[in-house]
Amino acid sequence: MPRRKIPIKTTQASRLMNRCRALIQVDGTNIRKKLTKAYQKALRDLDNSRQKLDQFHKTDLPEFTSWVSTRFGAQLTQVREIRQQIASDEELFMLVQTEAFRRGISCAKAYELIMKRREDLESSPKPADGDEEGHGPDGSGKAEEPEDSEGEEDPFEAFLRDIFEDAWSEEESWDEPSSEKEAQSAPKHGRLKELYRAVVRKLHPDHQPDMTSQKTEWWHEAQEAYEKGDADQLEVILTLCEIGEGGTTSQTSASVLYKITEQLKSSLRGIKRQLTKLRRDPAWNFSNKPDRDDLEDRLRLELMEEISILRDRDQQNKETIESWKAAAEKSRSKPKPKPKTKPKQPAKPQPQAQAQPTQQGQAQAKSKAKAEPVSDNLEFLF
Repeated sequence: MPRRKIPIKTTQASRLMNRCRALIQVDGTNIRKKLTKAYQKALRDLDNSRQKLDQFHKTDLPEFTSWVSTRFGAQLTQVREIRQQIASDEELFMLVQTEAFRRGISCAKAYELIMKRREDLESSPKPADGDEEGHGPDGSGKAEEPEDSEGEEDPFEAFLRDIFEDAWSEEESWDEPSSEKEAQSAPKHGRLKELYRAVVRKLHPDHQPDMTSQKTEWWHEAQEAYEKGDADQLEVILTLCEIGEGGTTSQTSASVLYKITEQLKSSLRGIKRQLTKLRRDPAWNFSNKPDRDDLEDRLRLELMEEISILRDRDQQNKETIESWKAAAEKSRSKPKPKPKTKPKQPAKPQPQAQAQPTQQGQAQAKSKAKAEPVSDNLEFLF
């Protein structure tokens, strides 16, 4: 059977308490102290990290570069030349492999075709100054375009334009913002522009005689926030500028102070990642190293090993190119096989036509036969 609902008894005091909408004042002194302490710590750590980063880029790295150029100038030049040669050979390898794959031929044949193509380009005469621009028949640089003698519109294009004209007009109307959206976004854009103007007055390079790296970073962040329409970020940047000028956070709200602290922590994490990578660089803290002999020996060994590896690689590339050259020359010098032909049969002798004896010849033959003895004529019988 269904359960019976038990009515909830409410008193007069509970009804009055539920209906009350009065604001309760909260003492945020402790919260503000914690936020201020976190902000000061993040700002202090960020300043220390920025000083280390600036010292590396402005002091350690230039001094290290000058020292290396003085001590290892010849080795560095050698490394650079070998690398350039290797890069040129690898570019040639890529062209040869692509040509061989596209034509279905050997690498040696593809290498021969590419080198011949390069020789033709080098030996071909360069166009004159006037010929570079003028390619038309009159040298004006423009080819003659066929003129439309009739000047009539293509019937197919006219048909498409008539059919889809309404659809195009509807699509354009869809892209237009409605008046309600414009009315809603107007206050937001007004606040965005107001904050951006305030930031420009404080951070624009023309208004700042001493443009520090911190202010430059804020200026770029403000431009990016304005492009994205992020008014909250602009408010944070403006508050940072005011704190930097006044040196106090007493007029900053707790919510804005929390956002500023989180932004400082995010920037601090990025700088710490950069410092972690830079600590492995040989130029790190170079200006504070009095004894540099160990570093010089280590760099010299590393350069010699790198030169040895690059030379082996360059030698392998040269051997490959020489093998392609030898194969191409061998195929060029090899005589081409003659096409097989059937042997000619000797011509059969044609029978000569016997001449018809004349009447005079017949009479001479008969007289000759009578003059011969009978024994000679019957000799074959014995």
